[in-house]
Amino acid sequence: MKKLLPLAAFVITFLTACDDTTGTAGTEVMQDGDHITTSTAIFNAPSKSILAEHVLIATSHSYLGCIVDPETGSMTRSSFLAQYRPLDNYSQPEIDLMEKDENGLVACDSCELNLYYTSYLGDSLVAMNARVRELDPLHIMEEGQFYYSDLQPEDYLGTTPRLDVSSTYSIFDPSRPNQTASSSAYYRRITMRLPVEYGAEIIRKYYTNPAGFTNAYQFIHQICPGLYVENTGGVGCMLDVQFSTLDVYFTYHGTTTAGNDTTYAGLARFSATEEVLQNTTVDTQIPEGLLAESNPYTMLKSPAGIYTELTLPVEEIFSGEHAKDTLNSAQLLLDQYNSTEVTSGTFTLPPPTRILLIPKSEIQTFFEKSKLPDDVTSFLATYSNGAYAFNNIARLIKTLYLRRDNGDSEWNKVVLIPVDANYTTVQSLYTSTEVLTRIRCALSMTSIRLVGGSSTPPQIRCIYSHFE
Repeated sequence: MKKLLPLAAFVITFLTACDDTTGTAGTEVMQDGDHITTSTAIFNAPSKSILAEHVLIATSHSYLGCIVDPETGSMTRSSFLAQYRPLDNYSQPEIDLMEKDENGLVACDSCELNLYYTSYLGDSLVAMNARVRELDPLHIMEEGQFYYSDLQPEDYLGTTPRLDVSSTYSIFDPSRPNQTASSSAYYRRITMRLPVEYGAEIIRKYYTNPAGFTNAYQFIHQICPGLYVENTGGVGCMLDVQFSTLDVYFTYHGTTTAGNDTTYAGLARFSATEEVLQNTTVDTQIPEGLLAESNPYTMLKSPAGIYTELTLPVEEIFSGEHAKDTLNSAQLLLDQYNSTEVTSGTFTLPPPTRILLIPKSEIQTFFEKSKLPDDVTSFLATYSNGAYAFNNIARLIKTLYLRRDNGDSEWNKVVLIPVDANYTTVQSLYTSTEVLTRIRCALSMTSIRLVGGSSTPPQIRCIYSHFE
């Protein structure tokens, strides 16, 4: 066998390193005079909108409120269940120093639930209603289980919870100066007053059962199993609750540095953070017309709203005149469908920042196993210039081609899912790199229409090569 020309050898090496081949195109021994030619082809990928019945909850924060999408008329209502934990090395003053009530019991000055947020969606003036109940200590949310957005709070609520109060709130806080409240450095919060008796019961348990305050597990199982904060009224505002705190205020006695008797204000704070479970429940009401296959668009809507499903023309890509070609790349571009329909309100929901492309059959395992996109069967795209671009899904197409005889009737179906992505910065000597560390289903309010449907399907642009 004669040696290949240097240029041809370089091209073959490049294509082997960067591109994928079809199941029917193998490696051949080429003779002198053979050369590589390229060709392109465009294929339709029919798309449709499908309901996202539920999504896996795997987030460190929660959502509370109710919003009607002014563009589509769909309504989303969110509430959340949260567990709380004591601070590390938690302690309270000696019981003899604590202020007592008329019955000689440790006294509580006040008790409140604070919801801290940095962002919200909707009207800052609208009045919203919420109901706060303690969860059932006999039905505790446990680590290591999968919780979805359609979980039933009643499964974790007793018939007569120790705590059951209602509260009205709005984003605008008239007690703070506008300049302070509108500052980006101001960590805003919603405060819900809780009964003094509830707070007193918690801090009293410290003196009868101090082991219950040693860590999150003991606190949840022995002191407070968590709270359910339910949206019970009001439409027009959605809070992104970064974290919440259960705060109990008390008074205790002590001495000054000069040795004089004095009293101090104390605070027992228990926090809902990433170390404990926070599960958002989502109820989405979607007009049937948004799912019509006759629409010249498909939808992406979160949370737990609408996905876009595509049927990839896998067999068509690997047949006909391209049956023996090498598939070098396959680009899928999804353009935003411009619409001016607004049914109410003056704001529009933002588009998902990132979306995941994945085979329909792999959605559940992908999120439950905390996988990351591998650029083989799962891909991540970022919204830019009114579109999402998947620059090369050739490896996905080949993988699906090899699966076509496995008995799965939806072997060539893929789904677009709005997701949240977490990155960490890796610092080297001269540069820093953002490394993807986690993908989760988006629970924030987003919405976008994509050009698609049966009449205007998205297109896949394929580039092939073959030897002559």
